[in-house]
Amino acid sequence: MFSKTGPDAPGVKWSSEGGGEYDLATVGNLAFNRGTKIIMHLKPSCLEFAKESAVEKIIKKYSQFNKYPIALNGQNMSNLQAIWYKDKKEVTIDQYEMFYEQLAETKIPYKYALHYSTDVPLAIKAILYMPSSHSEKMQMG
Repeated sequence: MFSKTGPDAPGVKWSSEGGGEYDLATVGNLAFNRGTKIIMHLKPSCLEFAKESAVEKIIKKYSQFNKYPIALNGQNMSNLQAIWYKDKKEVTIDQYEMFYEQLAETKIPYKYALHYSTDVPLAIKAILYMPSSHSEKMQMG
């Protein structure tokens, strides 16, 4: 893995054989100004993880609300913004609808949405969606 914090900063190379230990080294002449480039060498028994669909599934599962862009073969993979961190006055109905559509993976609109925020005694920011229909099989909920 190669990381760089800015155009004038030196790059860092992180390498590991997967045994729990790693090496760090400073490198120069990286082909990018800022970001991280990951290069993985997989064992033959783990080649299913090299498929684009598997990598895309992992990115969506673990990095869906990352504020930094993630690209896979030139396509932006992290397009969901954590709108619950925004003030509810700043979020439009279209943003609520798009967020629900992508998160629930459905075109069926939600019935109600509650954008909740509190700071005392704990800082909690959340959006609660009530679907317009339930997903129970055979209408037995």
